[in-house]
Amino acid sequence: MGETAVCNLSSVNLKTHLKNNGKIDLKLLSKTIATQMRMLDNVVDLNFYPTKEAQKANMSHRPVGAGTMGWADVFHSYKINFSSKEAVRLSDELYEFISYHCLLNSNKLAKERGKYSSYEGSKWSEGILPIDTYKNLMDYLEEKPIIYKGKQYVLETDWRALRDDIGLHGMRNSNTMAIAPTATISYIQGCSPSVESDPVDLEAWFADRDVQTYVESLEKKGALGIAKSSFSFLSSFSGEKPEVDDSEEDLESNTNLPMPGGVPDYEEEETDFGQFNWQEFFHGRIQDPILKILSKRTSSILGASLGLLLVGLGASLGVFDFRDDPLKSIRTNNQIAVEEPITSKPEREEPLQEMKKPELNLLIASEPSEEEIKRLIQFWLNGKAKVLAGQESEELPIVARSSLVERVQLERTKDLKRKEIQRINTSINSFKLVSQTPKRIEVKVNLSYSDQRLKSTGEIVSETSIPSLKVTYILGREKNLWQLVDYISGS
Repeated sequence: MGETAVCNLSSVNLKTHLKNNGKIDLKLLSKTIATQMRMLDNVVDLNFYPTKEAQKANMSHRPVGAGTMGWADVFHSYKINFSSKEAVRLSDELYEFISYHCLLNSNKLAKERGKYSSYEGSKWSEGILPIDTYKNLMDYLEEKPIIYKGKQYVLETDWRALRDDIGLHGMRNSNTMAIAPTATISYIQGCSPSVESDPVDLEAWFADRDVQTYVESLEKKGALGIAKSSFSFLSSFSGEKPEVDDSEEDLESNTNLPMPGGVPDYEEEETDFGQFNWQEFFHGRIQDPILKILSKRTSSILGASLGLLLVGLGASLGVFDFRDDPLKSIRTNNQIAVEEPITSKPEREEPLQEMKKPELNLLIASEPSEEEIKRLIQFWLNGKAKVLAGQESEELPIVARSSLVERVQLERTKDLKRKEIQRINTSINSFKLVSQTPKRIEVKVNLSYSDQRLKSTGEIVSETSIPSLKVTYILGREKNLWQLVDYISGS
């Protein structure tokens, strides 16, 4: 009689094992795995089998698949980019921890209930564990296995003692782990599915964020803020120039928005005031009458009505605004020092195109060419490589939103703690424009990538070489300036 393979799956929700500090509770996870393995082994005995072939296979080999879900939630909690090397290290260490406890508990069940009947002749019986087969696979592929010195995210595990116990008592289950899909149960559990990243609809994200930023700006200002903006607008046509409060104008530094970063551009219609004398209108029709009324100490009711009138004027006239220097927020918000590319601030009336530009050339064209987009991405790659090599980068805060710059800074900070630097070489092999709108550009790029991670002594910790790396880049436009908003590796 033949056999039919049977799936006995169960998945741990890693999101529920995160502590208040955002780290995995390893003690709780080890207890959960112990329960999970015992439960799955019970399933083999208690299950209903529609065919004798399925029953024979399951009872002979007792295979179980302890899976996981919520990996994207874990990366969010650890503030690690899903496609980064740090994510690979966290995954490697955490899955080794999970694998160890799956094997440990299957071995304990073997002591308690006996080995599975087809144990003899298996790799377990020959002393070969999954960590061994990984090394054998890398040797077969003639590739260098990923091996980290020490543990950064989990506790050390005693593989030698476990290997000896398996040699003495065997294993209860022929298989212990599986990459379970969890497409449905993850939604029920409220976590990300399996080992997958969270799906993101960038078009919907940008659309929603436009509304979100606008509402937050209104909530932040309130009625008083709107009136204040109105007075600033009206005063701009009078003889005195009011001081501008940058903290109110810079929405990006005052709103806690999710990645990808930066505030999207708002299309503002340019208004032609023609030959109309606004200064004469302001003095003759608005300012002088108001001053006369105030000088006569008008009643509080009239004063309140006048205040409402001014708020109404602010709401109606506040839509007219003049664009600031697009590099202003870049200079003030980013922590990487950038040499001032513009020696003097231009007059408000001077068009942006006539401003003096830094050497890398600001990308301000409404419809940039593919060559211009490609050049901006190359500046980003070069700037990132400089920072991770321990050097300063002037171009990085200009070509990328602050959120991406902060991401690079965080990676550099971690390298400093480890006393390491990275030497990265990248070049663009191919470039494809996917979509282009007035506020968003998406391109797919094929990169040639290589890096070395070195200790301060010059010792090479690790090396990576990827001749063909696919990356999707998203550019956003704010105040006529195009910058990199986000990128997705492997897409």
